Amino acid sequence: MNEWITGAVSLLLLAVLAGCVSPSAYNQALRERQAARNDLERVRAQNDGLHKQMIGLKESIGKLEAEIGKANAQRAALHEAVVKERQAGDARQKDLERQIKELTASKKALSQELEVAKQRYEDSLKIQKRQAKELKEREQLLLIQPPTQPAKPAEPLKPESNSPATP
Repeated sequence: MNEWITGAVSLLLLAVLAGCVSPSAYNQALRERQAARNDLERVRAQNDGLHKQMIGLKESIGKLEAEIGKANAQRAALHEAVVKERQAGDARQKDLERQIKELTASKKALSQELEVAKQRYEDSLKIQKRQAKELKEREQLLLIQPPTQPAKPAEPLKPESNSPATP
């Protein structure tokens, strides 16, 4: 008789533990999982967009650096011409100095544009790294906390305190 009671209690305990996750909790976990997947896809799309933007900024930086190089070469050539033309007369010298000032201003403007482009590039890299980190953390969270795993097996045992104590 004692064995029969122990068997029945064990069977009852097994049945209670098997149903630890309610359908609403399971459905909620599924919704959270789908939301996380949607977030993951959105972050991936943003990441792709930022990557394309970064490539465009790199191209812009390359073009601006080439223009700066050309401007520096022109400036150097004009400066040499100024030195040679000094002997020719003041009128020619003033014209060349004006051209040097224009090229210097152009170089300064290009340098500023380059700095802005570099800053945008660095900002987009920071955003991309941060998003990649968040994406990795979310993926790890999904791997660590599967939606169908029971929360705590100890909680379903509390309602049994009303049943008679077993020896």
